[in-house]
Amino acid sequence: MRPKLALWRVVIAAAAAFLVVGGAQAAVANVQGDPLYAPASASEGMAYARMIRLSTGTVLATFEHWDGNGGVSSYVVRRSDDDGATWSTLSEVPGDTYSFQPFLYELPRQLGGHPAGTLLLFGLTVDKNSTATTIREWRSDDHGATWSYVGAPQVGGPSPRGIWEPFAMLDRAGRLLLYFSDERQSATYSQFLGHIVSADGGDSWTAAPVKDVASATQADRPGMVTVAYMPATDRYIMSFEVCGPGNCAVRVKTSADGATWNAGDLGTAVRTDDGRGLYGSPVIVWSPAGRLLLTGYGETLVGGGAPEDHQIVLSSATGDSWSWMPAPIAVPIGNGSTSNCNPNYSPDLLPSADGTTVRYAAAGITGPYGCQELTGQSNAGVLPYAADFGAGDPGWIRYGGSWSAANGVYGETTGGSGGNKAIAGSTAWTSYRVSADVRLDSVGTNGNAGLLVRATDPTVGTDNLDGYYVGVTANSIVIGRQADNWTPLSVTPIPSVPAGSWYHLAVTVDGCTITVDGTAASATDCTFTHGAVGVRDFNATASWRNLRVEPVSGSR
Repeated sequence: MRPKLALWRVVIAAAAAFLVVGGAQAAVANVQGDPLYAPASASEGMAYARMIRLSTGTVLATFEHWDGNGGVSSYVVRRSDDDGATWSTLSEVPGDTYSFQPFLYELPRQLGGHPAGTLLLFGLTVDKNSTATTIREWRSDDHGATWSYVGAPQVGGPSPRGIWEPFAMLDRAGRLLLYFSDERQSATYSQFLGHIVSADGGDSWTAAPVKDVASATQADRPGMVTVAYMPATDRYIMSFEVCGPGNCAVRVKTSADGATWNAGDLGTAVRTDDGRGLYGSPVIVWSPAGRLLLTGYGETLVGGGAPEDHQIVLSSATGDSWSWMPAPIAVPIGNGSTSNCNPNYSPDLLPSADGTTVRYAAAGITGPYGCQELTGQSNAGVLPYAADFGAGDPGWIRYGGSWSAANGVYGETTGGSGGNKAIAGSTAWTSYRVSADVRLDSVGTNGNAGLLVRATDPTVGTDNLDGYYVGVTANSIVIGRQADNWTPLSVTPIPSVPAGSWYHLAVTVDGCTITVDGTAASATDCTFTHGAVGVRDFNATASWRNLRVEPVSGSR
């Protein structure tokens, strides 16, 4: 998936195809995030953010950067000492007219003459006349404050003979590998994924790349490689897209040593059990909470359009089965790429040190010059979970309705019979207790508001999800199953709940049993075994506060 830029027009024919996603009515996403970097003029172009947490605890970030006026651009290295809440420019590394696709890597141990903590920056640069694509390497011995140029590990021609998208890591043998996409054998492979090797910390490299993904179909274009090590299985997992006749579907495959991948194996397309998948520019990371996190440019949905397009993160314990959660931010993508912005192109993920939250970063079409690098964080699908609702709703996706989040209160003001809902958390969650204060602000006939549990496959519509709903009416608790229709499971009288008053609703779903604290309300149903949480109203407007989710029975 090449960036579409006004001055560097390297466009895959398939790119236009996978940008078309029709069908289901789109969901409205959460906050757009805060600026990681705001340009000084409209001539600054950007995309493709990369973040790293150094061994010192400092977080650094850089991004794809170019000068629309044709001058030499740079990789701007931003620093945060508060885990990404605020940023300042630490240094700038001169590239070329186009400074694309950066990657930061800190040596975890001594390699050659370079001690642990040495920082490397790789970037793909293109000259003004677009005659070459060059992967360049810089080194910093002071955590990114200053940089020295090391050299060019690989040089390619212009597309369709270019090289792209560097990614570095250590394999099991402790060698430094540099992965990238390669078009230079285009007569046989439109593009393949390969790597070169350094035994001395990046001072020197093997010349010819080892093939890691190379399709027997010449038109296939595997690209955008990232790799993570999975301690849970003691294996490495690679994520990549395969463009060409298809839609740049995101695929994964594994390796025992991080260097041997069976090049002819195109891996497995990622897919959740409610039909969600990814397309374009994926990034995969391992979270300290013990799960893989994977995102990409956009979302696919089996059987129709993807309502959460550009808004989800997938999660897996082993890379075999996947769940999903709302992305921490909703990147504004407008109508797609502009001359100075490639929104959500190769977004990055950075789990917190304990894995409870994850930070997301990507360029978005916003700000006075039409583009900013944006970032934000939210829960990483880990229990326990608490929703703040202090200023916005990071980590939530809304399906219908009109929503606001401020001063600790989440409100919905459209009402009506559309079953307006918002979803948070992970579809991997199984047994848990969710509690919140619920307020019926206005109530129509049979009006109610409450909580969703074990929710998967949500779309806009009255009962459009798979899961359970527990709602408060003026005088009862209703429990029902939703599966694009409504199946009542129980109705239990409770003392009157006047409009405008708060009612504390605490729902436990454990095995096949749904119970409501402090009431006789309960139901037994074994249809759905896992899913996210949410809030919903029906023939009412409503508000929620103090939402908490806690595990039971060993749920994650």
